[in-house]
Amino acid sequence: TRELFNFLPLSNKEQGSVIRENDDSPDRLVHSLDTVVPLESTAAYDMKEVIHAIVDAEDFFEIMPEFAKNIIIGFGRMNGRTVGIVANQPKVAAGCLDINSSVKGARFVRFCDAFNIPLLTFVDVP
Repeated sequence: TRELFNFLPLSNKEQGSVIRENDDSPDRLVHSLDTVVPLESTAAYDMKEVIHAIVDAEDFFEIMPEFAKNIIIGFGRMNGRTVGIVANQPKVAAGCLDINSSVKGARFVRFCDAFNIPLLTFVDVP
């Protein structure tokens, strides 16, 4: 619970997201992204590798990881600012959304909106 609160503002009335100092440059090159997506269009990959590669210090806090695994939701930081992340998971059901994953994603988007947290989305479905 403490880790989650580190990503959130103190109240929904704050206008900015929580900023944490870090050593990751926003201009850094992430060479692992060159190979994470397989050349075969039918091959699956782990979207969490992409998320961990782009967020500051590879710090990603996933929400509800065991429910509706075909969608990933959680918090990370980019250039020190908290962002909400919503991503399809190609490793599970080819990332296709169903009722449970749609509800999971929608609730998270509403939560981020309530706290003025910007969203980053990753979409890869057949």
